[in-house]
Amino acid sequence: TAYEITYGDWSSDVCSSDLDSDALYYWATALRVFYGTVALLLTLLIAWRLTHSRAATLAIGLLAALAPLSATVSHVATGDIGIDLFLTGMIAALTLCLKRPSTFALALAGFCCGAAFACKYQGALGFFVVGAFVALAIPFSVRALTQAFAKLALAFACAVAGAYAITPALHVNIHNAWRYMRLNFTDRKSTRLNSSHR
Repeated sequence: TAYEITYGDWSSDVCSSDLDSDALYYWATALRVFYGTVALLLTLLIAWRLTHSRAATLAIGLLAALAPLSATVSHVATGDIGIDLFLTGMIAALTLCLKRPSTFALALAGFCCGAAFACKYQGALGFFVVGAFVALAIPFSVRALTQAFAKLALAFACAVAGAYAITPALHVNIHNAWRYMRLNFTDRKSTRLNSSHR
């Protein structure tokens, strides 16, 4: 089951919680709606900071609200919607650097990448956006390159912190969590759930 994949020997303790499958379904659905709403609000913020146009912001928000991806992901409700939320947060954080460099905003963007990775491994691809943002914002000089590498190192460290903070299994049983994470990368078939658990 998913609990065995994530928690290993701790699965029996997790499965014996007071939350039944119906309660878990409603909690997951509520979280999906909440995450999606926050992601939409962040999209409006990004649109406003990039365009400073009320009409463009509303149009972008409408398109984002109508996009079916965030509304229909269902096989892992909180995981799939989480990657939308945190990668949107990453872009929102980067928009804070548009007028002037911000170490905090860059660190926040890195943290969001790590949190997205914790929801789904594809979230790590968001770090390429952070890297491209830093690379395109620097002039060509040795000092600037040194500063760029330092910024990327900071963002990467924050990404690791974000992944750790948002992955419950790392706090419950870190040995099994890393073991199954490595297994998931090397052999996807070993962590595939059967149809009864989807």
